[in-house]
Amino acid sequence: MMASSVHVWSDTRIYFKEARTLAEQGLEVDFYAIDYPSEKVDVQNLTMHYMKPQKKTSPLCTLALPLQRNDPV
Repeated sequence: MMASSVHVWSDTRIYFKEARTLAEQGLEVDFYAIDYPSEKVDVQNLTMHYMKPQKKTSPLCTLALPLQRNDPV
């Protein structure tokens, strides 16, 4: 199984150089990646799982840490 939550499925580094190459060598590959409107082809031994793109958020919005002030108010 291969998964990427930050790359579209057709990313060259992951899809072509890894997932597709492994499948063409006879390994069963399940690949989970973000969907993208691009031509999709069936590749033997490669099962694609397309994830819906999510809205990007600022890291400050996703990290909740208590703020502390060291100086008196």
